[in-house]
Amino acid sequence: MDYFSIKGYDCYAMSLRGHYNSEGREELDSFSLDDYVQDVLQVLAPFQGDAIVPGHSMGGGIVQKLIGENPGHVKAAVLLASIPPCGQDEQVVNDMIAPSSKGAFDLAKLASGEKLTLTEITNCSLFGGRIPMKQIEEYCTYLQPESAKALEELYHPIWKKAAAVVLECF
Repeated sequence: MDYFSIKGYDCYAMSLRGHYNSEGREELDSFSLDDYVQDVLQVLAPFQGDAIVPGHSMGGGIVQKLIGENPGHVKAAVLLASIPPCGQDEQVVNDMIAPSSKGAFDLAKLASGEKLTLTEITNCSLFGGRIPMKQIEEYCTYLQPESAKALEELYHPIWKKAAAVVLECF
């Protein structure tokens, strides 16, 4: 945000319901992708279709769902390592999980809200040994569980395949 602000762009960050300081933390597991799309639409309303909206991982899936169901609400989207709004496919499971089954288990634990040790977090494919420990420690303060309902919507089609791939690694 600092980079784009310096370049003259107005930048805003939002938190989805149940995330960070937004309301609904105690109801987090009940929120769906549609709920998150509504959150983004509410923030975008004043911009009247003139916003460039980035989305990373699940956020990219939310942005794609928003654009597909509400054309004209954004000027452009920037997708980074985005999950498709229809969920992950079998090839992603093979590419992401098979090389590092331990890291995949740790990511699943993290998404479900289980606390991980700093070592487990650094072994996840999130960081891959490329980021200084001090920076990882800072990022870890922002980690939180994700909605069980939203995760189900994104990953349900592949859970059985993922389990089979992981079991083959042992």
